[in-house]
Amino acid sequence: PAGNELQISYALTATQAVTVSLTNVTGQLVAKKDMGNTAAGNAVFNTSALPAGVYIYTLEANGERTTGHVSIVH
Repeated sequence: PAGNELQISYALTATQAVTVSLTNVTGQLVAKKDMGNTAAGNAVFNTSALPAGVYIYTLEANGERTTGHVSIVH
């Protein structure tokens, strides 16, 4: 679970344009970060203003998506 900050780490096999987004369970986009052209990094989101609950993160690079779930608790 995440508290006031959510960190999503990633490592790719090649440098690519990376975008990381966070949506709530109804599919509403609540945050998005353009990480630029990179092969690895950490997307950090301030979640202090978000209600506690389950959120879905999506990492997009080179036309492919990876998703996961995270719980935010305060």
